[in-house]
Amino acid sequence: MKVKFDKHGFYHPAFGRLGRGNQRNVWYTLPSVFAEKETLKVPIMDNTSKPARQVGEKEITRYKFLPQSATIFVEDAEFEAMAKELEEQGEEPPKAVRPKPASDASEYMPAGQAKAKAQGAVHRTTGKFPSRKQ
Repeated sequence: MKVKFDKHGFYHPAFGRLGRGNQRNVWYTLPSVFAEKETLKVPIMDNTSKPARQVGEKEITRYKFLPQSATIFVEDAEFEAMAKELEEQGEEPPKAVRPKPASDASEYMPAGQAKAKAQGAVHRTTGKFPSRKQ
């Protein structure tokens, strides 16, 4: 999935700040986990009455882990079509960059794996966990 963030960028604990400063207008290739969508029921409020009252509900579908202001291409074919169109217009086609994950990225990734426990010297050399004192 290819993503480009607006001028305010986006912060994710696994990757840090994306789309800010020198990285403005950069397309990122993010893991497919970020393509997860969710459907929410949002109340519709009548703000003219005091106090405001709910007059209905509507359902919205959004990306669960990405801001609404991001430009997203889930399919690579869409991104390639956009790149071809820019190339035909004489502009340089964009290249997607894979963001560098932090050292503890799996801890912050949605649906990521649990962080492994620290390995002690005894386990590293013998392959057995030391006996625990009780």
